[in-house]
Amino acid sequence: SNRTMIIIIMVSFAGTVGLAVHVTFGQAGLACYAALLAVAGGLMYHAVRSLEEVEVYKEKYEAAYRECTKGIAPGSNQLGPAPMLNPGLRQDGNHDVEHYLAEAKRLLEPFREEVLAVLAKAADPTGKAVTVLSNTKGEERTREKTRLDYDGVAAKVKDYLR
Repeated sequence: SNRTMIIIIMVSFAGTVGLAVHVTFGQAGLACYAALLAVAGGLMYHAVRSLEEVEVYKEKYEAAYRECTKGIAPGSNQLGPAPMLNPGLRQDGNHDVEHYLAEAKRLLEPFREEVLAVLAKAADPTGKAVTVLSNTKGEERTREKTRLDYDGVAAKVKDYLR
């Protein structure tokens, strides 16, 4: 397997370097090198175990996804419509992140009262409780998205209030 091959290569490399260290620095150098190898081995073991745990989680997720999507045709709208990409869509103005976040925070309560409450009532006209959640995008994520996805143009972020 790939793991066995990697282990063989790493052990061979470590042995070759160990021999060179011993020849160059003697017993003290070899002892330091052995300590370094022990620490590196522990770190490598921890990294491999973490990756194996991720793989187990991934398999569980994929099994649950397959179960939930059983009978749904690939490419269908049964899990929701495809995203409507509109690269030209942007907020009014050309302001910075702080401006748009402040505006979203200012509009949050009116949005909940005037839009979401109406939608919740329409969702269940019998008056039973319907939970409708809304929030504003976090500042850290907004800055990251602005920098990575929109070339620093804060007006291109579409979901300050959601």
